[in-house]
Amino acid sequence: MSDNQTKDAINSEHKLDELRRLILQTEQDEIVSLQHRLNDKETRSNELSGVLAAAVEKSAKQGDELSNALMPTVERAVKESVTKDIFIFADALYPVMGPAIRRSIIETFKEMLQSLNVALENSFSWQGLKWRLESLRTGQSFSEIVMLRSLVYRVEQVFLIHRESGILLNHVAESDDIQDADMVSGMLTAITDFVKDSFGLEDKSSLDSIKIDDLTVLIEQGPYATLAIVIRGSAPEGIRKGLRSVIESIHFEYRDLLLNFSGDSSLFDKTELSLASCLTSQVKQKQEGRFFSPQIIILCLLLLFIVAWFFNASYQHEAKWQQYIEQLRQEPGIAITHVSEQSGSFTITGLRDPLARTPQQIRTSLTPIAEEHIHYQLEPYQALLPAFILQRANKVLRPPSEISLTLNEGILTSAGSASKEWQQQARTLARTIAGVNSYNDLYVNNIDFSIFNAPETVILSFSDGTLTAIGSASYQWLLDTQSKVRLINSIKGYDDTQLINQDLVDLNAPETITLTLIDGLLIAEGKASHQWLVETKKESALISGIEEYDDTKVLDNDLHKMTSLIAQLEQKVILFDPYAYELTAVQLKEYMILERVKQLFSVTEILNQQAIIKITGHTDVSGDYDKNITLSKQRADFIYRYLTSQGIAEHKLTVDGVGSKFSSEDLQDEEKSLERSVTFTINTNHLKKGNLK
Repeated sequence: MSDNQTKDAINSEHKLDELRRLILQTEQDEIVSLQHRLNDKETRSNELSGVLAAAVEKSAKQGDELSNALMPTVERAVKESVTKDIFIFADALYPVMGPAIRRSIIETFKEMLQSLNVALENSFSWQGLKWRLESLRTGQSFSEIVMLRSLVYRVEQVFLIHRESGILLNHVAESDDIQDADMVSGMLTAITDFVKDSFGLEDKSSLDSIKIDDLTVLIEQGPYATLAIVIRGSAPEGIRKGLRSVIESIHFEYRDLLLNFSGDSSLFDKTELSLASCLTSQVKQKQEGRFFSPQIIILCLLLLFIVAWFFNASYQHEAKWQQYIEQLRQEPGIAITHVSEQSGSFTITGLRDPLARTPQQIRTSLTPIAEEHIHYQLEPYQALLPAFILQRANKVLRPPSEISLTLNEGILTSAGSASKEWQQQARTLARTIAGVNSYNDLYVNNIDFSIFNAPETVILSFSDGTLTAIGSASYQWLLDTQSKVRLINSIKGYDDTQLINQDLVDLNAPETITLTLIDGLLIAEGKASHQWLVETKKESALISGIEEYDDTKVLDNDLHKMTSLIAQLEQKVILFDPYAYELTAVQLKEYMILERVKQLFSVTEILNQQAIIKITGHTDVSGDYDKNITLSKQRADFIYRYLTSQGIAEHKLTVDGVGSKFSSEDLQDEEKSLERSVTFTINTNHLKKGNLK
């Protein structure tokens, strides 16, 4: 390339640069300036400081991304600051925490002092008593009842606010001296929004109440409107129920207006009546001028009843005690001289006859004082009462059963019959008995029972001239006593009908036998076994005084049983089928042949007798005579073999076959069946009648 060409090329390049600069110079300057701003930290910080607050606010409205991103960094910074120097963090929170803590403590003490003050005012009053009864009935503490019943509040203002826009729809107040209602409404809306934004609450969340000194703002949220009331004092729990009822009523009546609200609050002027219903108050009133209330009268009557019951119980207690003391005084043989009481224990002093009842026997369940609290100091003495004198006389003299003692004006009289030894002893001892002035035994018969030599089984008594013997003795003693009685002039009569002859007792007669002994003749009547009859006949002959024994009126049970068995067997008919001479085991068992045969031979052994049973076979008239004889013999042999196989001795049985008892065939079938049989005959020729007794 030549020099001219090179020069031209350079000139062209310069021209392009100049053209480029003219076209792009402004953009290039802006890029340089922008580059400088990006590289300069101070410039960038100043620019960000102007938009950071708005950006943070906008980000918080859009979502929780910024809060979630900053939370770890802020937490870490706070933690490191506290770890590095705790006092820096404490100094930073001091302006906030100090007043908050003081305020909380003040409020707590205020409530406590208020409750304590009300409790002290009502503890000893009728109102306090009612509250304590309510506390017992409901299970709540007394302090809770005091707080609940002493609350005083007043609703001063009511606000109806549109929820979405925050515009005040209506407002009512207790008085005209209030702040701007729109300002208060805006303040409540601002506070609600602030709380939501500061704590990231959802839109559906709402602020329930605000506490400022003694003012409380209660807020009840609805879908489209909010109802807020300002209360001075302590609001009751049930007030929210009324707020919900009012806000629901407003939503029901003004739903369309609330949903399409455009800013005209005059449309809600008619809600004033509903809002005014929220202006309630509770004032503590003190009743004066009625001291004698029904409650006071009831309390006084109750106290009067308690006092009356106490005095009545005391009176009844004392009356029962005095009644017991009077019973002791009236009791024969007891003399009470003094009754004292010390430290709840009673001492009864006096005298008591040993024959009298003890105080424990006199005491009843109605006695009010427990036995362990009563001490008895009763000295023994002898009471001069007729009943006690007679008891002592019987105890000292020990009279026999034939002697009776009586006392009349100090004279002890004995009557009856007794031995000389007892009479002499009684005259001596009677003088030692207290209360007996003299002793009279003119009515005592001198009878010495020792002459009868009565056995221990005999009791002798003498009354009105008659000697009575009771018990059991031998027949010889009975005879001897009858002879001795005739020799004693003072005995006018002798009764031994209640005396049993011991010799007859030794005979061991069964209950079915009655024995009578008359002039040496012993008569037996009734029913008894054959063995007792035989033994009694032998023993009676050995008893002294029995000369003859008669048992003809006694039924021999064993002999009667043998006669009955013979009759049963002889009436027994064992039937066979035509041309048959054997029976089955079941058929044999039904006829009960074996049992009766064994019983018969058993009773004959007891009677020491012998019996032979003849077994006779029979057939009906039909058929050949010789064959009928053979068949009847076979039937009798079958019964014979059956009995001997069961243990019956062969010599006690005989067998015979007689064919038919009739010669005519003109018999009915029933009569023919009775002919085909076996019968029994008991041979009594071997019974020796002399051996039956």
